[in-house]
Amino acid sequence: IGVRLVGSEMCIRDRVMVLLGRSGCGKTTTLRLIAGFEEPDAGVLLIGGRTVSQPGESISPENRHVGIVLQEGALFPHMTVEQNVAYGLPRESRRDGRIEEVLSLVGMDQLRNRMPHELSGGQHQRVALARALAPSPGVLLLDEPFSNLDPRLREQVRKDVLEILKNSGVSTIFVTHDQEEAMFMGDILAVMSKGRIEQIGGPAELYHTPSTRFVASFLGNTDFLSGIVVDTTVRTELGKIPAPKESQPGPIDLVLRPQDLVVGEGPGEGTVEASEFRGPTYLHHIRLVSGDKVRVETPAYLRCEIGDKVKVGIGPHYQAVGFPSQ
Repeated sequence: IGVRLVGSEMCIRDRVMVLLGRSGCGKTTTLRLIAGFEEPDAGVLLIGGRTVSQPGESISPENRHVGIVLQEGALFPHMTVEQNVAYGLPRESRRDGRIEEVLSLVGMDQLRNRMPHELSGGQHQRVALARALAPSPGVLLLDEPFSNLDPRLREQVRKDVLEILKNSGVSTIFVTHDQEEAMFMGDILAVMSKGRIEQIGGPAELYHTPSTRFVASFLGNTDFLSGIVVDTTVRTELGKIPAPKESQPGPIDLVLRPQDLVVGEGPGEGTVEASEFRGPTYLHHIRLVSGDKVRVETPAYLRCEIGDKVKVGIGPHYQAVGFPSQ
């Protein structure tokens, strides 16, 4: 599938692309454009090399060869599991055993005669996924399909669904606002803001080398530390570090995450303003002398009290990423 929207291009094949962003940024609208439920103002959309939308011409949703799974699954309550999956399949596909094939793929072949009210939340989503996969779509769209599940069930269901998607080999576009879920599910991430794609790439690439300030601030617990680029070095109150590649001389804001810093050593000084106990770790909120605020993750045995004066330094494995100061 290829999509060009507002100057951006997305291409996937047999992989899972995740559209990630805050509510209202355009994720679901993008899915609706691909499915044909909305018409774009401009641009070209292709599915399987076939143009399905361009200025003055659009193929109807039922002829786009697209499968879709919504948040609530939307199963027909008066139909069994098997009947739900069979809905929309031509008769010859049913005779060919396609229903049995997809029910086996999603692990629901033993529950084919159950009614939707007899299923758990995770089973609902498996059946909805099987129904979307049954016609062998060219692309599968999933719009926050786990949002109605409780956290523990959600974690297991997304593992199961990812395995199903990999085994099915269908190209998939998955929408979520959950960063952890996005990085777990996606071969490719596309971070969106205000209807635009800020950056496309692998999860590790976007996390470690964000190309915009928004992407840096959106992925992970991100703080910015002010510094000055002089030659090939950034001078900060936490010490000197090698400057990011291609950075220009002058003020810079470095991207810092809690695991990049250490407490108890280093040239920086600060005051602990809050501490969050997270089981194996603490997340300490520290205000530096300059007024910059940073968060530092420490093992649970290394606890700081609110009001403590602490030393703060940058860890030895930190790779600098920064943006010109605003």
